[in-house]
Amino acid sequence: MSRGWGGFNVTWFYNLKIARKLLISFLLLAVVAGGIGYVGVTQISHVATADVHMYEKMTVPLAILADMNKAFSDIRVATRDLMLSRTSGEAQSYHDALTQLEQDIQTFLGAYEETLVSQQERDAFQEFSKGVDAYSVDLQHFMQLLSSGNRQGAMDYLRGDFLAQAKVSSDALARLRDLKVELARDTS
Repeated sequence: MSRGWGGFNVTWFYNLKIARKLLISFLLLAVVAGGIGYVGVTQISHVATADVHMYEKMTVPLAILADMNKAFSDIRVATRDLMLSRTSGEAQSYHDALTQLEQDIQTFLGAYEETLVSQQERDAFQEFSKGVDAYSVDLQHFMQLLSSGNRQGAMDYLRGDFLAQAKVSSDALARLRDLKVELARDTS
C-alpha cells in the first residue's frame, strides 16, 4: 500500500485515469480560488467601510477645523478693524461681521462635534469649546468698552486679557487639529 501526504493512503488517486485526476485537480483549484475570492470580497467590504469612516470621521473634520481656524482668524481681524473704525457705519459693519463669524463658529463646532471618535478628542474639543465661549465673552466686554467710548480701555483689553484668551483658543484649536491628524494616521 502506498502512503502519500502525511500518511494518507493515496493509492486510489494513482489508480485514477488522467481525465479524472485533472477533473479532481481542477475542482480542488476551483474550491481554493472560490475561498480566496470569498475572502477578497468580504475584505473589500471592510475596506469600503474603513474608507467611509476615514472620510466622514477624519477628512471632513479637518476641513471643518480649517474653516473654524479661518473664522477665528477673521474674528481677530474684524475685532482689530472694529477698534480702528472711523465711523459708526464702519463700526456697525464690523460688528455685523463679528456676529456672523460667531454664528459660523458655533455651526462649525456643532458639525465637528458629530465627528468625534475618541475620549481624548472629546476632551480636546471641550477645551477648545470652553476657549471659544470665553473668547466670545471677552469679545462682548471689548465691544462694551468701545461702545461706552473707552477706546483706550478697549485697546488695553485687546492687547492684554483678550489677546491672552485668543492665544489660548488658538493653541487649543491647534492641539485639536494635531490630534485629528494623529487619529487619521492611526486609522489609515
